[in-house]
Amino acid sequence: MHETHNSQTHILSVIVTTNIPFLQNVLSNSQFLYGTVDTQFIDGNQELFILKPTQNRAQKLLHYLGHIMVNGPITPIPVKAKPSSVDPVVPLVPLGGPPMGFRDVLLKEGPKGFAKAVRQHQGLLLMDTTFRDAHQSLLATRVRTHDLKKIAPFVAHNFNNLFSLENWGGE
Repeated sequence: MHETHNSQTHILSVIVTTNIPFLQNVLSNSQFLYGTVDTQFIDGNQELFILKPTQNRAQKLLHYLGHIMVNGPITPIPVKAKPSSVDPVVPLVPLGGPPMGFRDVLLKEGPKGFAKAVRQHQGLLLMDTTFRDAHQSLLATRVRTHDLKKIAPFVAHNFNNLFSLENWGGE
């Protein structure tokens, strides 16, 4: 932890390299497991921020595999090995447009209709950051747009009940 002081405020900032320990705490919390959470869940459960250190092996492995897939093997002796030519299998998608989601509500009913739909929604509204995280963070921008576009119809059809999908981000 890093503390910063000035005359007007006291700021406590925590440098976090991954949110996995936090998510593990959330997923093992009995309130979360029984679905009795609300928007005050995190505020009322400060123990979620008692993070156990991790070795982060999975992210290191993903980074290494992404490097090898894009740049080929790294060996001390030059070899003629090339990056894998295996393409992932993209699941079949039903014909027609994807089912209606929150974006459609915004487009059809405008901001007021969208806000009403969000307020009336029963349960948690989730945002999926897989495309951005896999591309930008885990594989160091080595996922090709071409590959993301190939899987996008499957995601649109099977995850339309999500609140949002974060695709690309940056600083």
